[in-house]
Amino acid sequence: MELQSYTLKNKNGMQIEVLNLGGIVTKLLIPNRLGCFTDVVLGFDDPIDYLTKNPPYFGCLIGRYGNRIAQGQFRLDGKKIQLNVNRSPNTLHGGMSGFDKKFWKVTSLPKKNSLKLELTSPNGDEG
Repeated sequence: MELQSYTLKNKNGMQIEVLNLGGIVTKLLIPNRLGCFTDVVLGFDDPIDYLTKNPPYFGCLIGRYGNRIAQGQFRLDGKKIQLNVNRSPNTLHGGMSGFDKKFWKVTSLPKKNSLKLELTSPNGDEG
């Protein structure tokens, strides 16, 4: 899938930019107390950097879960489940290929000035 950026603006001039990669918010322009618009998002200027520089979860949708799972394992119905470890010795924010690294299906809803992002994570994905 190709990296794409989507921009939404409201009638007051606020603007948000979102990538189809990880649902990453790359820009959020809001007015400061003087009415000047300022980008308040921490991240890269070039969207390609989100593919090549292994960013530390800047502005993305994380998952399958947020935070760390100790030793990358847990028990479910008495059975030990081992996940892919990506931040040794733990699993962080969904593992090696969490939702932040997936390309999401994006549907623009222009009448509502919104986006719909969809992702299917098959059973057993990332352990």
